[in-house]
Amino acid sequence: MDSILEFLQSIDAEFFLFLNQTMSFYALDKIMPIFTDLHKYQLFSFGFLPIFLIIYILNQKKRAAKVLIGVILCVAIGDNLNHRVFKQLVERPRPEQTLEQVTMRTKSHSGHSFPSNHAVNIFAVMTFLSQVSPQFRAFFYIIAALIAYSRVYVGVHYPFDVLAGALIGYTIGRLLFLLFRRWIAKPNFFPNFSFRKIK
Repeated sequence: MDSILEFLQSIDAEFFLFLNQTMSFYALDKIMPIFTDLHKYQLFSFGFLPIFLIIYILNQKKRAAKVLIGVILCVAIGDNLNHRVFKQLVERPRPEQTLEQVTMRTKSHSGHSFPSNHAVNIFAVMTFLSQVSPQFRAFFYIIAALIAYSRVYVGVHYPFDVLAGALIGYTIGRLLFLLFRRWIAKPNFFPNFSFRKIK
């Protein structure tokens, strides 16, 4: 069993170095540190996000509150379950603590590495939203995948960290939607919006 775990860890380390160093590009070096912690930037948190929420709430009214409650639960359950249970069970050190060749493109992070909280949270939310609004499913999952990938690129997580986080997040988002689907009546994200009205 130990030999299998060592083999998997060696693969994970090689894949990490490939994504973190070999596949590095100047443009990504500038974009990924912003993308990985987008919620910490004022332009997003106090600009784009509030505007989007206002438009969504005005359009959806009561249904918006139901969807937002679901999103909040995705993050609350995912973040606490992962941080307080899974990370404490595995206690895996972060790449910078175990590997010599790590390019850090963001500040060092404390705490355990496996699974990635970012991956859990974003996949829980995006899976939930993709079930609420299936016409935007590809967009939601692309955003989730980019954020998960950014965690490896900036040097704070191994690939298996984000893969495990994605699976956990997907499961949480899917289960919460199954609980909410009768409460959230309409399947469309913007049910009253039509491109025909613009013409």
